[in-house]
Amino acid sequence: MKKRSKISVALCTFNGQAYVGEQIKSILEQSHPPDEIIVCDDCSHDRTIEKVRVIMQDTEIPIHLFVNSCNLGYVRNFEKAIGLCNGDIIFLSDQDDVWYNDKIETMVQPFIEDGDVGLVYSDGDIVDQHCASLGVSIFNTRKYAKLHSGCDRQVLDVVRHVDLKGCLIAFRADLRSVFLPIPENAKKVGWGHDHWIATIAYAVTGVHVVNRALILYRRHSEHYGRDKIGRSSFLADRKEVAISDLFAKITYRKLANKSAVIASKEHLMLNRLYEIRKKFPDMVMCMPRLDLYIEEIEKYMVALETRSGLRQLYLPCRVPHMLKMICKGWYVKYFRGFKSVKRDLLAPRKSIKTHGQTLATPES
Repeated sequence: MKKRSKISVALCTFNGQAYVGEQIKSILEQSHPPDEIIVCDDCSHDRTIEKVRVIMQDTEIPIHLFVNSCNLGYVRNFEKAIGLCNGDIIFLSDQDDVWYNDKIETMVQPFIEDGDVGLVYSDGDIVDQHCASLGVSIFNTRKYAKLHSGCDRQVLDVVRHVDLKGCLIAFRADLRSVFLPIPENAKKVGWGHDHWIATIAYAVTGVHVVNRALILYRRHSEHYGRDKIGRSSFLADRKEVAISDLFAKITYRKLANKSAVIASKEHLMLNRLYEIRKKFPDMVMCMPRLDLYIEEIEKYMVALETRSGLRQLYLPCRVPHMLKMICKGWYVKYFRGFKSVKRDLLAPRKSIKTHGQTLATPES
């Protein structure tokens, strides 16, 4: 990284005609321009592809456009875009944000200064569809995740709330061997490409945070985020989105309780970390740190699976297991304390199934 690093930007699009032009322009006008932009379009049926092609003809920076033959979904689309990048450092980009002029220049510097750094991320200012400020940043809306702490984040904080958006991160391209492939069922159990990459990065390499906003993170009716800020105003004009959200929540609860879903999610990550330890030891900066992540996820999974199994028990049988969880401090460490205790006491008995797997009742 001491020599000039080649910079790639992996940008994924899907029906982004309203904003993609402004985003690509902000990337092309960087104080440290990228060496290439990889655009993977996921079968847009608006004018997104046409807009990208017009920009391609008016810039000397290579823009390589790939149009998928079928819709892959955002996780697979980003996986494809990352795999097509030729640079030493890869920046991920959404189609509807705007980058500050010095984003690339600022985020490349930690890679140059410290050879152990494998992933860098920054904050982002949250704005509306017209790029007017909503008064908060991404870090502000995720205080529980402690994103401002960078490499000093506690292991359990990362495991439970990695919460890093792809549009905020850049990473060394040689880490693709441990990041990819993303498991087939990753999205089903809640892994986005960004959270998957960030969690592995924390376990195997150095992570650096730039504690200032380097993008305008745009919220609009097609992308209103999970945070409460501005959500109601975005949904006001999108009743069908609100109905879709409600249906998704009902389906989610029918499938399994939250602990069961998270247990399935953590199982995928645990398997990948085992694989990295066995097959890619040379990619691990600090083996004791990787082992610490493996150990913490294993403990977390025991707590999750125990709690999931409670739902299969009648209340008289459930209480002794809950008391053991209270004594071990699991409700405070892994869940929401008294609120979770109350919920487990009142939950109706039912068989918990998650993606074809029935969870066992908790062991005594």
